[in-house]
Amino acid sequence: MRKNKGNKPYIFVLALLGIFFLIIFFTIGLDSLKNRNKNLYLIVDQSAVWEYNKTKWVNVDRKNYLEYNWKKCKYYEEGNFIHHNYLVYTNDRWYVFNANKDAILPNSKFLAVGGNKKVSVKNSHLIDTDQNDQLIIEQVLKENGISDYENYMTRSKLTTDLDNDQEEETLYVLSNMFPTDFSPTKIYNIVFVKDNDSIIYVYKDIDSFSNMYNHCKVYLNNIIDVDQDSKDEIIIGCGYYSTNGIMNQMYTLKNKEYKLLISNR
Repeated sequence: MRKNKGNKPYIFVLALLGIFFLIIFFTIGLDSLKNRNKNLYLIVDQSAVWEYNKTKWVNVDRKNYLEYNWKKCKYYEEGNFIHHNYLVYTNDRWYVFNANKDAILPNSKFLAVGGNKKVSVKNSHLIDTDQNDQLIIEQVLKENGISDYENYMTRSKLTTDLDNDQEEETLYVLSNMFPTDFSPTKIYNIVFVKDNDSIIYVYKDIDSFSNMYNHCKVYLNNIIDVDQDSKDEIIIGCGYYSTNGIMNQMYTLKNKEYKLLISNR
């Protein structure tokens, strides 16, 4: 019986092609699959990287920050879109580069959004409160056992529609942390939303003055809708004294209450 030797070259070529595609897959494909599964990740200040993993938010371990180097992301400062930038983590901090790979100085309240999931980021620039806010501020402080209404370090607000009800709410950030010219009986950080006649607390931290250096000073980082339900999530930062770092937390509105989604501490 005559053997068919004509197919051997074709088999050899197919084998070579198979090996070639395997090499391509393992050098490029695995990395692409890994990044494709990163549906959404947030880099918050210099302090946190959060990734949405299937059904929940998780903190990315600092040793894995290098995976995000030179990944193009949307870069925001106080809710304002600056550009599609690149971030690089080295020497224990993030460095920001523009599209031309030129270094730019990051804002202390930056937010970088990466992945393939659509999000909405809202302007989060605060302004100082005024006399029209005095009654609501005094009411909140009184509810929390604080009688010193005059001395403070931060009293800021932002008026915007946080829950897509076509009416604006007001977000307040109050703090007397790390005072320079007064010594309060109690120290406090309070973030709350005034929605018509309702007060909805986002974050509260109240303690005696003697424990002040165990606490941080709160600020608003950014406002973002991470799940496109038209209800904004609130990201806060809280800076500890000296070199003790920053706590970042993200809150979401559920049943008319703000619930903690994730914290880096």
